Amino acid sequence: MPPPPASACDIAAHLDMGLIGRVCTSIGLPAYRSVLASFLADASGHQAALLAALERADVAALRQPAHALKGASASLGLAAVRAITERLERDAEHLDPGACAEAAALLRARLQATRNLLQRMGLA
Repeated sequence: MPPPPASACDIAAHLDMGLIGRVCTSIGLPAYRSVLASFLADASGHQAALLAALERADVAALRQPAHALKGASASLGLAAVRAITERLERDAEHLDPGACAEAAALLRARLQATRNLLQRMGLA
């Protein structure tokens, strides 16, 4: 069964369409899709590094990959991913193992929801 169609609320929560439009206008849709594909494939390894640090509750290892993902997601207009990575970068040293596990689950869910929306919109 196919997933339900995305609502405007889903899109607004996950994607900054104004920024995506400005980026696509600036560099072109093919270039945006190329950079986005690299991000979604985790070509840099930052998603995997952040998720691994969260699963180990290694708060010392959270900041760098969270910072890198925050910047990449912000520049691509991926608002929901940017929000969680911004919070992880800021609050890394205050996270206990339970909070790390919750953050890992939330990050995975936001990455998947973002991927699904981008695919339904024909951007990914």
